[in-house]
Amino acid sequence: MRQTIKVFEFKAGILKQIQILAEHTNKNVIFALNFMKIINQLIICAHNQIIIWSINQNNLWECKQKLEGHVNFIRCVLINKTDDLIISGSDDLTIKFWHKQYQWNCQQAINDHKNRILALNINEQQNKLITCSEDKIRQRWVVKKRIVVEQYGLRLSFINDDLFAFQPNNRQQMYIYQIQNDQIIKKSEKDFLKSQDIYSLFSQQYIQEKHLLFNKHGFYVHIKRQKDDNQFIVEQSINFGISEDGIYLITWDSLSKVIQVRMYIEKQILQSINSQKNKCKIDIIIYINQFFLTMKKIKQKQQNKNGNKIQKVKLQKRKKEKISIKNQQMELQDQEKNLKQKEQSKKSSLNSEKLLINRGLSLLCQRKFEESIIQFDKVIKLSPSNDEAYVNKSAALIELNQFEQGLQVAKIAIQKNPKNDEAYNKLGAALLNLNKQEEAILYFSKAINLNPKNEFAQFNMANLLRELDRPKEAIEYYNNAIKINPIDIEYYLEKAFCLQVLKKYQNAIKCFNQALSLNPNEDITQTLLMNKGYSLGCIKQFQEELKCYNSVFMINPKNKEVQKLINDLKLKINNHKQTNDHNQQHEKKQKMKQVQKKKNNI
Repeated sequence: MRQTIKVFEFKAGILKQIQILAEHTNKNVIFALNFMKIINQLIICAHNQIIIWSINQNNLWECKQKLEGHVNFIRCVLINKTDDLIISGSDDLTIKFWHKQYQWNCQQAINDHKNRILALNINEQQNKLITCSEDKIRQRWVVKKRIVVEQYGLRLSFINDDLFAFQPNNRQQMYIYQIQNDQIIKKSEKDFLKSQDIYSLFSQQYIQEKHLLFNKHGFYVHIKRQKDDNQFIVEQSINFGISEDGIYLITWDSLSKVIQVRMYIEKQILQSINSQKNKCKIDIIIYINQFFLTMKKIKQKQQNKNGNKIQKVKLQKRKKEKISIKNQQMELQDQEKNLKQKEQSKKSSLNSEKLLINRGLSLLCQRKFEESIIQFDKVIKLSPSNDEAYVNKSAALIELNQFEQGLQVAKIAIQKNPKNDEAYNKLGAALLNLNKQEEAILYFSKAINLNPKNEFAQFNMANLLRELDRPKEAIEYYNNAIKINPIDIEYYLEKAFCLQVLKKYQNAIKCFNQALSLNPNEDITQTLLMNKGYSLGCIKQFQEELKCYNSVFMINPKNKEVQKLINDLKLKINNHKQTNDHNQQHEKKQKMKQVQKKKNNI
């Protein structure tokens, strides 16, 4: 996954790339970004940091401040109307409120969720916050209501101050809820086109002025209109962010690999109903793809030129076929003379292939994916039947988010060698990234059947099952991966997350301890200790929980959030102790009364 942000300028229907932001390290996977509405600033969530960018005098974006406090991936972020409050949700199970005075600082944190936070939204009056998490609970801040749902959600959005929409994971319905007298009532369910969806990218958005709700699900962006009775009808489903005023819809998808800009227009058309013409208004979306059409024309011209070259080559081959018999005999004699030379060249060719493969793998490990592909292409040119080169090239393409190309290359590898288990694994990985989970399961299974010791296929299968909310099955495959490679920290960490979902906190703690024993780096150590502390708190081992947080604070003394957790936990332990002391004294008094009664009876 790339760690850069491309900035485009969109003026008069023309899209132009103006800058690449690269303040993020290799581990900083980017899940969320947002623009401020009043101040010209951009918020980017890179791994566990919030990076604030501002435009300088040269009209270029520069990093102004980094907000640190989360200890795991930040999945979602929103900004209030006045641009002085940032709210972030993370895999570390916390929601943080960042307030700006002179600088941005964490003002408050909510730790009520039991699993990672996937979506946030705030109402028009800016006094109610709704969140959803993998713990299958939606929460509303201030009134503090919990709604238990069958399936955790990926997206949610306020429609007005008392009405909000909720999109469950991998369900073909969107639910509408209404807040009445501090109670939350499900009003309706809305069906739409079937499309699997496992990623929380692309937040749900409601445009107040046009009464339109934009909801991404799988490969579709569904545009729904709110009617007077608060019901929603689907206006359009676009198969592939929207601007604040709802005029422009901007999308990118993994199939077309292009940014598409659509403009909202209201038009009057004539429709014939029962042979009568009635005027009616409809809302349509039109494409503004002049830039991309031009690019397609250029590609077509290049393809035509290449086609002409191929035809010329074929004609030349036909001429060469008309060689005389004498020339053929001379060639045979030359071949016999050079036979020994060819045998020697084969050996050198094999050595060259191995050298190029190793060089490509080295570049792959260094995350230099484009350069690694060049090496694998050289191998393929030397030996078109080398299935290992195709497999490694597929891996590099998948890392570059070129999933369709990676899929095709993996298929070629399977054609070259149907018993190459890693080729099936790469094909499954490409399908998974294309949201084709059921097909991905088949290919991961094929890879595992061919080679049960393929730890990557076992791990990929486990991750897929976890995303599909099948944690028990996922744990089996994590166990398989751990048996094959017992020193990979990530296997223990992901297994522990599944155990937390199943509320098997003792087993989760064992996993965290095993991972910690493998001497991880400081960042991973903090993640492990925070999650271990959380599990200990769930089974009321508060002193052990405190030890975990103290260890995190020793690694990073500047972490104010951990300091706050420590202080809150100390207060909780003290109150718990006082309550226990009070209960013990009460029990002693009761026993003394019973003894006194027995004496009186005697």
